[in-house]
Formats: sequence, structure tokens, C-alpha cells
Amino acid sequence: MENLVVRTAGDPRALANAVRHAVFLEAPNLPLDEAQSLEERTAYLTDAPKRAMWLLGVFAALALFLAAAGIYGVSAYLAGQRGREIAIRMALGAKFGDIAALVYRSVLLPSAIGLAAGAVALIGLNHSLHSWIAGVAAMNPASLAEAGLTLVTAAVLAATGPALRAASSDPARVLRRE
Repeated sequence: MENLVVRTAGDPRALANAVRHAVFLEAPNLPLDEAQSLEERTAYLTDAPKRAMWLLGVFAALALFLAAAGIYGVSAYLAGQRGREIAIRMALGAKFGDIAALVYRSVLLPSAIGLAAGAVALIGLNHSLHSWIAGVAAMNPASLAEAGLTLVTAAVLAATGPALRAASSDPARVLRRE
């Protein structure tokens, strides 16, 4: 016998000693664990999946941070490589917003392509992903929209520093340096 389940109308802890004594009379050598309520047993059995999902969330946040750091690095590099072009545009009358949009465009276009490729992969892997996500359909529009919005927000925030730095640079100083 692996488990003994006893239903009671009162406090289950109060009945535990009587049940333990009755089991002892039938099988004195049978080792008994501490009595647990059904809620405690259910919490124990579902604790491992909860921890695994928490750990998965931590790794997802770490992946998002690393992706944002990568986007920041690429956008800073691209803005630096186009420094002369940006300075000439500014000298010819380009506004702050035009320059910032130029840098944002160079980041958001590849991000949108990556997001679209991920959506296509999700459609292809829908059946296998369905078994991984408990209680949520893999093609849940709210979850997909939230994930997409999170990724786009991370890309925009990562590109903001280089975009602002490029748009506020002094064109004369950049052109002299080049």
C-alpha cells in the first residue's frame, strides 16, 4: 500500500493518531510517514513543475536581457559606422527625429523580420509546443501579442541610447574627426 486516504468531516490532524494506531495494529512493521492533508500533498506534488516554470521564466528574462544587450551593441556599432553619413545629413538640415528614426529603422527592421520568422516557426511547431504549455494554447493570441510587444519594446529600448547619441552629436566635430 503506497497511500492511505482517509476522508473526515473534521480536522484531519485530529484523526491522524487514531489512523496511525489502527495501521500499527494491522501491520506493526509498516513504516508510516507524517500525515498530510490533501492540500499539502497536492502542493508537494505540484511544487516541482512550479519551480521548473519559475526557472524557465528566469532563463527567459536572462535571454531577453542578452538579446537587448546584443541589439544595443549592434545599433551602437551601426550608428558609429554611419557617423559620417549622419553628420552630413545633419549638416544638410536633417532634424533630431530624422536621425533618430534612421537609427531606429536600422534596428527595428531586422527585429520585425526575426519576429515574423519566430511566428512562422511557432505555427510549424504548434503541435509539439501545445504539450509543453499547461493550460494555455500555443496559439493563444493574447500570449503571442504580449510576447511580440515585449520583444519590440526591448528592441526599441536597446536602440534608444545609440539613436539619441547619434541624433545629438555635433556634425562639425564628427566630420573633423573623420
